[in-house]
Amino acid sequence: MTVRHSEPRQVILRLLQEVEEPIYRTQLVKLTYFVDYIYYQHMGRTLSGLKYMWDHFGPNAISDQIVTQANELASGGSVHMRPPFNSHGEISYLYRAEPGGEQRPTFDAIAELIIKDVLRKYGKYTVRQIAAASKRTIPFR
Repeated sequence: MTVRHSEPRQVILRLLQEVEEPIYRTQLVKLTYFVDYIYYQHMGRTLSGLKYMWDHFGPNAISDQIVTQANELASGGSVHMRPPFNSHGEISYLYRAEPGGEQRPTFDAIAELIIKDVLRKYGKYTVRQIAAASKRTIPFR
């Protein structure tokens, strides 16, 4: 079934189901932003329905909704979240889709292409690289 009016959790889940390895919270936020940013350029609205603001690390969903939705997916068992410590002794949350979890959401053809393109371009970026790239987008320059 193709999703016509998506929710943030569907976009987040799809991104996590498509990436090969667990990704950091910042990477998840920026990947979701890039999908929404490019989708907005084509369709005049974001795919997830989220609105964005600037924070210290660049674009982020208002009220930290990407993280909230990802954490809800983790609470529901669709996503695995683990909080390992980074090299600075701080917690750095990692997310991955649970194998056999929720069914893979599918979207309209434009969204499908955008998701694949965003992951192809930014999916292997480090946290710093993707944060820097997001800050270079027109809305946040």
